[in-house]
Amino acid sequence: MFKKRMHITYFKKLAIQETLLNSNVHPMAAYKPEGCSVVEIDALEVKMKVKFPQAYREYLFLMGEEHKLYWSGVEFSFSVMEELQEQALAVLEEEGYSLEHPFWVINALGYDQFHFFYFKDGDDPPVYHWLGSDEKTYEGYSNGMAKTADYFSAFIKEMLPTRGERFINSWMKRTGKLRKMFSRF
Repeated sequence: MFKKRMHITYFKKLAIQETLLNSNVHPMAAYKPEGCSVVEIDALEVKMKVKFPQAYREYLFLMGEEHKLYWSGVEFSFSVMEELQEQALAVLEEEGYSLEHPFWVINALGYDQFHFFYFKDGDDPPVYHWLGSDEKTYEGYSNGMAKTADYFSAFIKEMLPTRGERFINSWMKRTGKLRKMFSRF
């Protein structure tokens, strides 16, 4: 079946990689992230009556259904996106808060923490973290919220293994093989 393509602006390097390294395990293991189709992304926008920023559309297309960038327990996959929006609104209402502009939840940890962006902030919007009203005075947070990245693309790229991490990982694998090889002597 023909898969509709997407013009990639923000994640060009990511678009040409066939696999990524899972930096949440050591040594890091290669895996192939699963993206959503353009048709699925368009359908969600229509259903939710929103227009996603271009950087977020690219993320969904390249890896939005399944990837290993987040730690265990973080909900993010395309299949739960609607549920995450409802959950965030319920948490805000329960705690007596509302966000000043329409927003989209990117991921959630537990019931009361989530990352989000405002739709008004362009094609590569800043990312914010809601920690909850109990944390109004937590360092760097104001009313339970803090900006965690100036751009959505930077938020995602920060989670990708760095060149140094990839080098150390490959070195660990090589030295492990050498140790096994020499342990026979």
